[in-house]
Amino acid sequence: MRNRRFLINSGSAVAASVLLASLLAAPASAETPLLRTDAGKALEAAAPEVLENLHPGVETSREGLTAATENGRSTLPASPDAPVTLDGHGGRSVSVRLPFAEQTASARILGGGAVFDHGNGAQTVPLLKDDGSVQVTTVLADASAPTEHEYEFSDPGLDRISQDEDGVLTLLDSDGGYLGGVGAAWAKDAEGRDVPTRYEVDGTTVTQVVEHTAEGIVHPVVADPWLGIDLFSETWYDEYDGQLKVSAQKSTWGQFHHAPGAGWGIFLGPGWNELVEKRPRVTEKPTLRQQYNCHVAGGYFQIAGSWDLEKARPNRTAHWSYGVAVHRCNWNTPDRY
Repeated sequence: MRNRRFLINSGSAVAASVLLASLLAAPASAETPLLRTDAGKALEAAAPEVLENLHPGVETSREGLTAATENGRSTLPASPDAPVTLDGHGGRSVSVRLPFAEQTASARILGGGAVFDHGNGAQTVPLLKDDGSVQVTTVLADASAPTEHEYEFSDPGLDRISQDEDGVLTLLDSDGGYLGGVGAAWAKDAEGRDVPTRYEVDGTTVTQVVEHTAEGIVHPVVADPWLGIDLFSETWYDEYDGQLKVSAQKSTWGQFHHAPGAGWGIFLGPGWNELVEKRPRVTEKPTLRQQYNCHVAGGYFQIAGSWDLEKARPNRTAHWSYGVAVHRCNWNTPDRY
């Protein structure tokens, strides 16, 4: 899904993430009402991956849409004046207001989806994902549609938004703590070709600039910010060799958040903190953290399955990386394999 470019280089990573999305996700049903709209047809033509991993149990009402997960819920109000809200584990919450609210009619609710028509050649189609993330897709009908789309972020703890060299945004509190993130900007034309785009950050306001008026670009053009909070969709306790085992399954959001460099940093810091909050017993023995670090370093290739951290394994006295090609994070000795 184009949502997959989170914390990955926005060029090469998009190609890799398309492959991952096709392996991870079930396709959207051709019967969904969204696909019978002009906006839905544009999404399907330019970036069909965005229609994957949709939440299967979206609750629909006159007020909007709600999708609950193990970690929290995401809410999409029908009113353009109200923000889209993501509630994650541990009370973390992020809200974002959609562009052009003052000229936008109430959403057209279509089963598990919604379309906001801004009356200026642009439509916003927020998609609620099964891991609690939200992909705020934008459909630009023709060259007269705006090139700038402003998103106002808010949260009781939100202090600032940082942007890394790959264009990924991280939402931070006043202590520099992680609140959530936004995937690197992307845009595609009706033939699936890249359209130049970027984010401009001013305080807690993010403007996506989509340069869709150049010669050769075929409309409609699709773009988005993709935002999420929780890096793990499921965590649980079990046993291995008669002792504690802590397992963690990355969310789709987390999978595409996970890559060498900045992605490692997110998982070694906020990712570990999230796991500790959810499964406090993971701190019972140093080997559990050592195994976790090992998975962070190599697990970005993993497209399915859980990270299993097993207390029965010895604490490493040699660095876990020694012999990793043999033990693959499942060592049986403290200093070899």
